[in-house]
Amino acid sequence: MLNFIFGRSGYGKTEYCFSEIKRLVMLGHENILLLTPEQYNFTAEKRLLTMLGESRVNCVQNLSFTRLSNELKRLYGGDTLPVLSKGAKAVLMKKAIDAVKEDLSVFSNKTQMISFIKAVTDIYDEMRSCDKSCQEIRAAANSVDKKLLSGKLADISTIIEKYEELTGGLYLDPADEFARLFHKLEQTRYLEGKTVFIDGFNGFVANEFKILDLIIRDCENVYITLATDTYGQNNDYSLFAYIDKTAASLYAIAEKYNIKVNIVDLTENRRTSDRFLLACEKGVYSNQAQTVSDRPESVSIYKAKDISDECAYTALQIKKMLRKGLMAREIAVICRDAEKYRNELSYAFRKYEIPFFDDERQSISSQPLIVFVTYLLRCAVYSFRSEDVLSLAKTGLTRLENRDISSLENYIYMWSINGIKKWGSDFVNSTKGFT
Repeated sequence: MLNFIFGRSGYGKTEYCFSEIKRLVMLGHENILLLTPEQYNFTAEKRLLTMLGESRVNCVQNLSFTRLSNELKRLYGGDTLPVLSKGAKAVLMKKAIDAVKEDLSVFSNKTQMISFIKAVTDIYDEMRSCDKSCQEIRAAANSVDKKLLSGKLADISTIIEKYEELTGGLYLDPADEFARLFHKLEQTRYLEGKTVFIDGFNGFVANEFKILDLIIRDCENVYITLATDTYGQNNDYSLFAYIDKTAASLYAIAEKYNIKVNIVDLTENRRTSDRFLLACEKGVYSNQAQTVSDRPESVSIYKAKDISDECAYTALQIKKMLRKGLMAREIAVICRDAEKYRNELSYAFRKYEIPFFDDERQSISSQPLIVFVTYLLRCAVYSFRSEDVLSLAKTGLTRLENRDISSLENYIYMWSINGIKKWGSDFVNSTKGFT
């Protein structure tokens, strides 16, 4: 059976799934799969462990589509050909571009640009995720009336055709991972008898739809959550029109295999009981919003002169909340464009002495532990170069105090300490030089 759980954001779709998972586990079911986007896997696994405990958590597998592919490789064997890394893929794409540059009409003067190689690689990845071939791109080029667009499509199909010729039978492209997953699921009995919960997705690409086709066909029960409350209204201009089309496509798959469909509509917002916030949630993007005559205490609008004024006002309001006893961890500031506001907000928070955490994506290579391990290895590989030793000391993960690090830095530059031999000798000279 295919079960749809419909509801707007905050209406309890995820809670419904976890409650149903708990009920099934308590009844003795052990063949349960929870599919979530990659970024939600850790949160979902933590919640499953808390809810089911160590003894029952193994009854449920929490995977993303990518991790599902890895799981099938573990169970039924991996790929017979090597999978291209990003670097190897870029090299082969450049080789393909160079091989056909004389045949290009629009992009012939772009072939040496690094940005063009990256753009073509991204186009290829997008094309494969949508299950499109270079022949379909060429057919589209021939059917387009606009000469420039037709030329661009023809050039792209020429490059991709050459790229696939270079990789065919020798390498596997990571962009085809979902296509390989589909074939693996089709050839095995992995899905038979499983109960699958699919949560956290707003839509699916073509290859994911093909995988869902198999899941709906072969599994005992499938639960899919979708953030919409307008399914069945056939309104192409509603806020959730795209999600409604996704639901309709999944419904069509169930009908194709004569599988029963059950729809659960969740109609109550569980994140707040404040009527003014509920009115905003329901009507802020609607052209038929209800008006509220009372003056709301939980919603306010401030007309700022500029970003600085906006951030200063926000900081002052937070300062007032903190003085009333609210905890800083209970307050969130949400921006449409974080980069645009980051510096101004940081300045305003520091000015008003507000403790804050900036949820900014950071490279793992800049984290102290990774830097420490990296320079530890560099010290061993490059025989204790002074810049590597100092970088290691400045991670903050050694026993050296900042004053000691500064003195060490002065000493090694004063006495030209470099290499394993000098670092292995006693430091007996003065940090002030010859005086």
